[in-house]
Amino acid sequence: FDINHTAEKLPVYLDDGLVHVTLCADSVWIRYGEEPYYYSYKVIGLPPTIQQIEWETEPVLFSETSKSSPVGEYSINFTPGIAQGFSISYVPGVLTIMKRKVKVYLEDPSGNGFQREYGKENQEFAIRWENNDFVNGENSTVFDQQPIPICSATRTSPAGRYVITINDVKATNYETDCWETSLEITKAPVVMQIKDTTIVYGSINPYNMHFVMEPVDRDITLDYSWKEDKTVPLKTNVSYYSGVGQYPILPDSADFYNF
Repeated sequence: FDINHTAEKLPVYLDDGLVHVTLCADSVWIRYGEEPYYYSYKVIGLPPTIQQIEWETEPVLFSETSKSSPVGEYSINFTPGIAQGFSISYVPGVLTIMKRKVKVYLEDPSGNGFQREYGKENQEFAIRWENNDFVNGENSTVFDQQPIPICSATRTSPAGRYVITINDVKATNYETDCWETSLEITKAPVVMQIKDTTIVYGSINPYNMHFVMEPVDRDITLDYSWKEDKTVPLKTNVSYYSGVGQYPILPDSADFYNF
């Protein structure tokens, strides 16, 4: 112990021929299931003329705890020591046992993260515990309930990335260390159908026409809009001078939000 590390100098009374000092136990905190590596104390009131205490019997620090002691605060006490020429007082410390952290995360069978296409339901998210984090033969049954994955994404949520969180659950001696992950909603494939259009020869400039394109098997709950504008990006090679006949209407490039 470093007895020269003193927080302050208290008066030293030599009327009885003894040097009066106080030993103060340092407070310690650990996690449930652990034991302190060591205890330490400070010596208060040791005069500068005395470099160290020559112990006949050195004091011993202890607490009435074990690896199975529950979360809480416990006293760190002294077994008194003996040193000639010293009158020694003792101040207990506090051993704080804190909750043990247990990692909780989502099982990812693919190893590639969580993905689904726009318009589909979220998959089932399976909870996985880091069982090595439990001690004293305990397991996840010590919690008042099993954690639940929470994701704001629904079937109609736009393509993008959504955070998956895990709700907090309670236990006397444990707390969850939840690893957040995310769900990526990708654009879904879609088949679009262009409606046929008929015009009279020479009656209208085809470049001024608006063609109609609709999805096959349209789901009215989903969003089929695209990013450029609200008109259908279609084109045809027909001109004002094109003769009577059939001409293809071709889709132009379009960047859909969700498809």
